[in-house]
Amino acid sequence: MTIAVPILAGGVAGDGNADGTPDSAQLHVASLPNATDDHDYVTLQAVPGTGAPATLRLVDVQAITPETLSPLPAGVVLPEDVVSFRVEGIPPLFPSVNVTLIYHSGFVPTTYWKFGPTFDVPVPHWYQFPVYNGTAGTVGAEFVGNKVILHLLDGGLGDADGLQNGVIVDPGGPGLIAAAALNIAQITSTEAKISWPLAAGNLALLYTPSLSAPIIWMADTNVVVTNGALKSVTINLTNAFTT
Repeated sequence: MTIAVPILAGGVAGDGNADGTPDSAQLHVASLPNATDDHDYVTLQAVPGTGAPATLRLVDVQAITPETLSPLPAGVVLPEDVVSFRVEGIPPLFPSVNVTLIYHSGFVPTTYWKFGPTFDVPVPHWYQFPVYNGTAGTVGAEFVGNKVILHLLDGGLGDADGLQNGVIVDPGGPGLIAAAALNIAQITSTEAKISWPLAAGNLALLYTPSLSAPIIWMADTNVVVTNGALKSVTINLTNAFTT
């Protein structure tokens, strides 16, 4: 399977992470097509946290459709489907693991969704994995171009088995919010409100910097939850225009 992996700069045939060694020859690296497109590959690489011995193994790596697990929240789409995997060989004294996912399609993720229990909802469900805050020993997703770096802890949020047992179980995938899920309503001649389903999580809302006077985002205090079902942000439309 790995012989069809796109060859990155500096790599060899079947070398999805461009480290000079075919993925099939490394226990901590795997490449596979997504569940709906045999030509759309993703590469996974598991590395231990700082100071931990390199004994990690990626096993049971599978590409599946989200619906195989459960219907997605309203408005959420996973364009690269779901990759389910297990990281084994995590030392008890070094529970931190980083798993990098490289999307060879060129897809640039901004959110990552996982399926499993959380501390507040003990039954498996879809939830948005938090963005990594840069603090060692914490969990979260870090986005670097067409890569997602999952900062994980054995037994922590994002480990679907919930146990510190030397194994991390992780089904998940990068997500987008469908455009139909956004509701844009003009409040006044200079203000508009964008809202979206609360279940869809946080959005990366962008403006066009080429505008002569770019849209001005209001202070973070204007991001509110309305009726327990929606999140919204108010924007200032002064000097903005549409095309």
